[in-house]
Amino acid sequence: MNRNFVALQILPWGLAIAISGACHAQMPTLQTPSAGATQTPWETSHIATAQMLAGNAAAETRTRGTEDVAALPPAPMPESFAESSSLTGLPAANLAPYYVSAGYAPKKRQAVWGPSTSGPFFTGTAEVEPMGSSYVEPFLFANRKKGSSSNVFNQKMSLGLGNNLEFDAQMPMIANSAESSATQSGSTVRQFGPGDLHLSFKYQLTQDQNTYKLLARPALALTTDFYFPTGKATGLQPNRYGTDQFGNGNFQQGLSLLIHKRVHPFAFYGQVGDLIEDPAHVSKGYGYNNGIDTVASGRNVRMVDGNLLYYSGALEYVMNTRHGLGVLAEVDGQSQSLHNLFFGKATAPSYSYLAVAPELEFTTPAGKRFGITWGAGVNIPVERNNFERVITPMVTATFYFNGPNGGRSSE
Repeated sequence: MNRNFVALQILPWGLAIAISGACHAQMPTLQTPSAGATQTPWETSHIATAQMLAGNAAAETRTRGTEDVAALPPAPMPESFAESSSLTGLPAANLAPYYVSAGYAPKKRQAVWGPSTSGPFFTGTAEVEPMGSSYVEPFLFANRKKGSSSNVFNQKMSLGLGNNLEFDAQMPMIANSAESSATQSGSTVRQFGPGDLHLSFKYQLTQDQNTYKLLARPALALTTDFYFPTGKATGLQPNRYGTDQFGNGNFQQGLSLLIHKRVHPFAFYGQVGDLIEDPAHVSKGYGYNNGIDTVASGRNVRMVDGNLLYYSGALEYVMNTRHGLGVLAEVDGQSQSLHNLFFGKATAPSYSYLAVAPELEFTTPAGKRFGITWGAGVNIPVERNNFERVITPMVTATFYFNGPNGGRSSE
């Protein structure tokens, strides 16, 4: 959020004017008092200060337009300036935002542009939920490939912990199906079960410095991710054709960097991370991460996955700020190597892919304490290396429960 630091540069004068402004919320003109006029000590102090800053009471005193004052919301002060208000006995929030210069030339403060949007499907947002705020976000990823399908109902919950920290938990429920054309029996096989539990912590490093300037500092965050093998990955039955596998069968941990930059009316999102998967023992019928290779019948192997690099980015055009109506173009991909940083040479096959996803989102209702953002899109592969061809229609609804500190898009 932009803050006015001009007052800090000439703190003694700025503090005097700000204190006076608290007592006189609107002062469209500054004038020399006429003869016989009664002035309060505050008025006298304010006028004297303005005259001193101008250098000449008759010629240099400036006026602030009435419209500017009426349209100007109270500006948040830098922490050091806000704390100094304790010397006056006035709450920091009551200090009027006077913009002081040698010629007393007023400026308009630009508010932070924070649209009611949730962002893209695969790229996370760098902002965290404020303390006391949370959201619940169910997803549906309808993966479609030749001969089979996998509908992933992912449930995400996020909670603001304060001090720029957020906790996230995700638990997918998966419905797999093998079509009759892909089974020896000629009948469709269906299985349903939980996937792997995903827990993460996000720490916001910086805020978007100016939501109207491209080269201003963006919002940045780090996430630590932990996956637990709660989904079935062993004891698979051959007559179920892989539909009874719901997890990877190993513990995983990762680290990623997120970036979010808003330049009205556009928003850019980016994320890059690395995931390290622990070794695990798998047996016949187990399907590797590339969706093509499986463990041959009669074999029991120690699986070592290579390092998994994942990356994504999106550009959004917001057509309506309040209702978060936006269209997005997202790019996402993965690349799994033949080497594991901690466990050496990988035994699992390497792969890579790149996909694009056109997406749409909007928010209704869009209240200050509660809102729902609806999103839809389709993920389409454009480049594959030893990876299955999957087209994924997807929908989501994000339920925001904003506490007293607002939501992540509020000022």
